[in-house]
Amino acid sequence: MVTPVDHGGWRARVHDRADVRADLLGSGFLVSPVHVLTCAHVIAPEPHRALERVWVDFPAVGGSPGAWASTQLAPGWTPGRYGHDLGLVTLDHPVPVRPAAVASAPVRPGDVLRAFGHVDEQGAWAVVTAIGADGPGGCVQVDHDRRGVQLVRHGYSGGPVLRAFPGPPYAVDTVVAMTVAADNAGTAWVLPAAAFARVLPVLRERLPKVFGADTFRHDPRIVAGLDALFREDKDYDTALSAFQEAMPAWGDRADLWYYIGLATLRGRCPRAYPAQVVEDLQRFFRRKTGEFRARNGGADPDCPHLYALWAVVQEDHYLSRGLSAGSPGIGRLRELASRPDAARLAELRSALHRCSSPTLAQLRPC
Repeated sequence: MVTPVDHGGWRARVHDRADVRADLLGSGFLVSPVHVLTCAHVIAPEPHRALERVWVDFPAVGGSPGAWASTQLAPGWTPGRYGHDLGLVTLDHPVPVRPAAVASAPVRPGDVLRAFGHVDEQGAWAVVTAIGADGPGGCVQVDHDRRGVQLVRHGYSGGPVLRAFPGPPYAVDTVVAMTVAADNAGTAWVLPAAAFARVLPVLRERLPKVFGADTFRHDPRIVAGLDALFREDKDYDTALSAFQEAMPAWGDRADLWYYIGLATLRGRCPRAYPAQVVEDLQRFFRRKTGEFRARNGGADPDCPHLYALWAVVQEDHYLSRGLSAGSPGIGRLRELASRPDAARLAELRSALHRCSSPTLAQLRPC
């Protein structure tokens, strides 16, 4: 068994054939062991007709593993229709590369981003700043940022776009958009990851864990709450208000309980609060998880980050002082907290890095 390669090995090159004379068509990124996303125009160099087969390799990985692949265009794409410029490439066999994480959060004006493209064998990063959604079909215009040297140009099409300064709610190496067009003079257009499944609906069917029809993070109340919770000038009151407003629609969603817990702690360690505040938070977690188990035949919510937060609460407020934390015991919480999502673990460590928590220190992402 080959251990999948991490650290951006998922960045792909798309070629017309598998030899030294192959033409580089564009870039892409792996989203499952056998699926790569790229631009429609990368796999359809002639208008309205996709290449039936392409060769895809991963030059950041030792030995540059590759595979032949079939192609599929987004419905309704035509040349110049940037908002539909999306293509799915399905590899003939899995590659030993860990897929990229994809975040469906919006790209906002002022966001500083890193765009990757294969302008040479290994590729290069360009730093850009989001200007606004003036492109067709929901694309976002980005302009060259003086903090970078490279310009987005030929070879960047289909390439991943990441946050330049990773941090909650984005983990390192989390794709937030794809480059779809550039003028080679410093201006480009990117398609946000939030639009991928809308533009190419087959993604929901083939990759439900990545592009499922889950609308939780697209709910305007959740978007407002997350923005207030994680922006630089944090507004915990606004975050709590937004999350509470979302309770009627999402009250059975463990992610919402988790974010209410983070907003309640306001970036401070649990031991900084009176016992009543912490016990109220524990009662909230107990009540909501109990309701979930009653509805689901005794099964616990599949939400490791909620249990990781709960473990931090118990360890920092109670166990560090030799006090009893009540049920569930810390052993059970650690078991349920095992292998959280990388982006959620980054949120926890950013918000609670000063806390006394062996669980948080030892956790590794899935």
